[in-house]
Amino acid sequence: MITRFFGNTKPINYIVIFFFLGLFYFLVLFLGPNSVSTTSEILLGVTGYVFLVGQILILDNLTKKTKISEVSSLPMLFFSVLVIAFSEVITDTSILICNFFLLLASYQLLHLNPAKKINIRVFNAAIWVCVASLFSPFAVFFIFPVYLAVYFYCGNELRNWLMPWAAIGGFLLITYAILMLAGNQDFLRSHYNLVIKANFSEDYNYRDYTRLTLYALFMTLMLILVFSRLRNLGQGRITELRGFTNIFITAIVITFLSLGGKEGIRPILFSFSPTALFLTNYFEMFKKPRLKEFLLILVIILPLTVTILKLVS
Repeated sequence: MITRFFGNTKPINYIVIFFFLGLFYFLVLFLGPNSVSTTSEILLGVTGYVFLVGQILILDNLTKKTKISEVSSLPMLFFSVLVIAFSEVITDTSILICNFFLLLASYQLLHLNPAKKINIRVFNAAIWVCVASLFSPFAVFFIFPVYLAVYFYCGNELRNWLMPWAAIGGFLLITYAILMLAGNQDFLRSHYNLVIKANFSEDYNYRDYTRLTLYALFMTLMLILVFSRLRNLGQGRITELRGFTNIFITAIVITFLSLGGKEGIRPILFSFSPTALFLTNYFEMFKKPRLKEFLLILVIILPLTVTILKLVS
């Protein structure tokens, strides 16, 4: 029953997903350990939810355009479940906005192959990465998936390799001009001062480290299973999934690097869109309806239970 319901993309599916995500989002926002109280904090929280909904819609559109999985609501569902499971991301509006722009960059990168103006899409992807880095400086590392996409799709033309540099240069010139008008020229220097903790014993959160390690190992195993299955079936999703794999690896590396800093585990949000698509492809491997129903119920109930226990403890 649940599998059949989320196997569609009807308006009711969007309503149900957005309602329950919003319910847990605002429960964490108002009842969590970092609960909001002032009007400005509430407005920031609402803004974060709007950008979160925007990410789900981009992911849904991306899934349909690239046909990276069967058309269903499962990618949106898995993305929402991951947000609930790692509810720390809800309290950081900057991370939510940052991931919105990173998804826009991913949208450009995964349309390189059929696109006529590939160099424009590379430029747009790099620009979106630069904009995302304004909200989380570690996002600058997502320039590496841009170059990997150039290598795999269009590495035979020199101008495609130069496009990210042109985007970065244009972004810096425009940003610095705005900062000069605002009288805050030191913003770029202080904002992009990426500090990676060398002494983990003092500031490292071993609980988050364990969660992240288990998450990364589980997803690595799932990636191996998905790629081996698709290769045996001869399906054409491997190229698109390879692009998302690059994004996933970059996101995991960023999260490990930021664990000792102020952002903590929250950059794990950057990995949720590829993870949702990996989970969807993995879920589609199962042909027995009862097994699919059981697994889907388990995937939904476990994160909800963890979040509820956090709120009541």
